Amino acid sequence: MKFKFTVSGDSLVWEDGKLSGDKLLVDIVRNSSKINEGVWIGESYLGGTDHDHLKSPLSIYLILERMFGEVRHEGDKIPLPKSSEENNVVY
Repeated sequence: MKFKFTVSGDSLVWEDGKLSGDKLLVDIVRNSSKINEGVWIGESYLGGTDHDHLKSPLSIYLILERMFGEVRHEGDKIPLPKSSEENNVVY
């Protein structure tokens, strides 16, 4: 999977858990992901995760949204987390 996120004119690309693009933006997201390890990143209606944020494009999107407000997304549809309570059906 591959996604491009743009905020405030700067872009980063998430591809299978790896970030590239604007160096400062990539560093900010990496640091925020590390700082938030163990912290729930998500929304009640979307789901989320509390670990391995760099592996989750939804976490990356939500981190960027919280930091910058508006986020433009290009690429594949962002998959929502699977629910173990509903037999791993994707929302």
